[in-house]
Amino acid sequence: MRSVIIAGGGLVNKGAQAMTLIAICELKKRYPGRQMVLLTWDASDAARKKHAMYDLELLEVPPLKFSGAAKNPLLRAAYGLRYGEHFKKTDAIYRNAELFVDISGYALGASWDAKVCNDYLDAIAHALAYEIPVYLLPQSFGPFDGLDEA
Repeated sequence: MRSVIIAGGGLVNKGAQAMTLIAICELKKRYPGRQMVLLTWDASDAARKKHAMYDLELLEVPPLKFSGAAKNPLLRAAYGLRYGEHFKKTDAIYRNAELFVDISGYALGASWDAKVCNDYLDAIAHALAYEIPVYLLPQSFGPFDGLDEA
C-alpha cells in the first residue's frame, strides 16, 4: 500500500495531537487510500493500542544508517539480518512512500540544540535517500538569527 510519512508533530500532548490530526485529515483528503505513517520515538505496542483510533501506522524513527540501504541491495540484506523486522518494516514503508511531510514546530534553527537540528535533518536525509518528495511546513524551521555570534 502506498503511504504518506508524517514527521514532527506527534501525539505527546494536545498541541502536537491537534497539529498531527489536522495534517492527517488534510492529507487523507488529498491522498485517499494511502496509509498514514507517523514517525515517532515511541512505536511500542502500548503506544499503538493507545492511538489505534487515529487510523495511522506508528513507525519508530529510523537511524540515519538505514539510508544507505535505499540503493544498496547488499546493505539492505545485511540490515535485514542484523535489525530484523524493524529494518524490514521501515524499508518497506519508505519504498512505498509517496511523500514525506514534516509538520514540526521549530525543529531547525539557531535557538535549538544540535541534536534536535541533526534529528530533523537526518529524517529529511533518510527520505531523500529513498527519493521521496519532502515537504516542509514553514513553522518547522527558523529563526536563524545569531548564527554568526556562535
